[in-house]
Amino acid sequence: MEGIRDGDVHAALEKYVGERYVQHSTGVLDGRSGFSAFFESFLERNPDQDIRVVRVCHRGRPDRRPGQATDLEHTEANEQTVADFIATVLRDGRFDRIEQFVSSRSCIQHDPEIPDGAEGLVAYASAPAAGSRRLEYRKVHHLVGQGDSVATLSETVRDGVSSAVFDIFRLGDGLIVEHGNVTELIPEPEQVANGGKF
Repeated sequence: MEGIRDGDVHAALEKYVGERYVQHSTGVLDGRSGFSAFFESFLERNPDQDIRVVRVCHRGRPDRRPGQATDLEHTEANEQTVADFIATVLRDGRFDRIEQFVSSRSCIQHDPEIPDGAEGLVAYASAPAAGSRRLEYRKVHHLVGQGDSVATLSETVRDGVSSAVFDIFRLGDGLIVEHGNVTELIPEPEQVANGGKF
């Protein structure tokens, strides 16, 4: 982040990037040269950088930034709730069980395509548009939590199109009360510049 914020890719390379740098953004080459080529071009296109780290999830190390995680003693239970939510509701399509995992009182949504509340999440995942099939979570590749925050990297499919989805959940009283995500389409294998998304 320093290299992007300060506009000095080479300093960031020397300080943080190892010789065996593995990239999972499918259009960027592995290695230091791939990192350098991508971020030099990025900085040319985006000369004004304003980066603010809001929260970091990293088990075993305290988060001392604004938005610090709470409920550290509930980390494992919250991870299990999110894992069960994805398996039961988003993978198996058991939308009738959503209130077992998502607060019916309030669930703040940061995805502009999904309305706030459990009902909005059900509507989006089950049938977002006429003729579309439901969003199906195929596999959770990574799951990490710290206190009230849990992040996942999953492989999804909708209408035959595969995507990688990075979800961030915040939990309160054992239920999901906030959600945001970033989605990237997974290109055909011949279009991948590195070892792939996962």
